[in-house]
Amino acid sequence: MRLYGFPLLFVMLVCAMSTAGAQTSDRFYFYSFRTALASPEAREVLNPAVRLYWGAMPAPELGEQARRDTFSGTEKNSRVFIRSEPRDVCMRVFAKALHSFTVDAIARGYDAVVNIKGETAGAQGSSDVGFDCDAGYQITTVRLTAQLALTKSASDLAAEIERDPARWVPPKRTVPLSKNAIILSLQEILDSSDARQILGSIKTHVGLHHAPAYSERWGPEEYGDDARISEFGTEGACKKATLLALASMVSDVKEQGYNGIIKIQSYLDGQPAGKDTDLECEVDRKSASVNLKGTLVTVK
Repeated sequence: MRLYGFPLLFVMLVCAMSTAGAQTSDRFYFYSFRTALASPEAREVLNPAVRLYWGAMPAPELGEQARRDTFSGTEKNSRVFIRSEPRDVCMRVFAKALHSFTVDAIARGYDAVVNIKGETAGAQGSSDVGFDCDAGYQITTVRLTAQLALTKSASDLAAEIERDPARWVPPKRTVPLSKNAIILSLQEILDSSDARQILGSIKTHVGLHHAPAYSERWGPEEYGDDARISEFGTEGACKKATLLALASMVSDVKEQGYNGIIKIQSYLDGQPAGKDTDLECEVDRKSASVNLKGTLVTVK
């Protein structure tokens, strides 16, 4: 018997816990993961494309594992809880936290979430089998901590496809390129002295293929900026906007302790550039704007 990734032994363990919320203080109510996952709210957001491994549950062999992060669900209270357990709102807020890391996993190319724990108000601060619902006066909050992960089988398949471009179908534009767009070389801008000054020792890689090996990543993340044409000229404004977006990337790399940015691509109107090395820049009478995507990594 399995319940959304729960092995039988784990289910037997949490079955011993009450299905009702155990009030641990005036505002904290503890619920088991089993109770919360059985709620209609949680079932609605579960996605079979992302396997979930709670607490100390054994996970399959992993090819990649992101840093631990916190995923929260909140809801503004419409009434004051007086001598009653706020179970319904706690289940909705748990589902929001669950939905948060599921959506993040899919967006970032992961197929599993591992080592999921619930934050608690006690001295331990976290639990392998449940979570505290913080039913505050105005806001109800549930916080889960977890690591997004890629199973080894999925990681091996992705690496195999990347080594054989004939098997890889790159994303294509579904709408024509804007008439107000101009195309420049993204690689040339990143190789410029201005870009190198921004990057310092941070490594970069343009395009989706043949990226350097890395031990951990976060992304892809999206960065955009613009610059005035009156100050830099049309192409100069495109280059300036690109450098500003690059500076934002570098700021995140330093803040989060990575050392590289890989798979950098230009996007316009939500569509990838026609070529990996192209920069598609939107131009109007006053300004030029660019949008880039890049993955923050620790290069091996």
